Order: sequence, then structure tokens, then C-alpha cells
Amino acid sequence: MVKGIEHEIKEVALKDNPFLLGLTNKGMAYQDYSPETIIKVAARLGNYGDWTAYFLTPHTPFGDVLHYGSKMPEQAAKELFPEWAKKGLNWRA
Repeated sequence: MVKGIEHEIKEVALKDNPFLLGLTNKGMAYQDYSPETIIKVAARLGNYGDWTAYFLTPHTPFGDVLHYGSKMPEQAAKELFPEWAKKGLNWRA
């Protein structure tokens, strides 16, 4: 994250993170998808010096991960956005 940047969107493969890979299991958002499937993930600065992160699902409206994505767990966010985790911001619960 660069100072003054309020969000970051990047593309990752489901296999790039244990949480995302778990979404390919039966009954999950990406069941029957390949671990090689590329999705968008986003980190976003909150209004109170906090941050959170989201992931795209096959059902995310308009494919807009930043505004309609599903919130990911804090640990997954820290792994996918280590530069955000190092900024000392609180995680938005």
C-alpha cells in the first residue's frame, strides 16, 4: 500500500492462499473450479484508520470485488496483502 492509496485490487489464483483454495471444496463458493482459477481480491482502507479485504465470488454482483466482494478472514488478508498488514492499521472486525 502506498501512502494516500485507499484501496488495492489484485488478481491471484485460488491455489495462492489456503483460505482461497478451501473455497474449491464441496459446498463452497468455488466448488468444481480449478485451483488455477484467477480471482480478484481487494484491500480497502476504512474511515477510522482500519482496513479490511474482500474476495470475488462467482456470484459477486457486477464482478465488483471492492464494493460487493465477500469479506475474507484477517489471516488470509494479511497473507495476501502483507504491506497493508505492516502499516499498523486495525483490522475491521
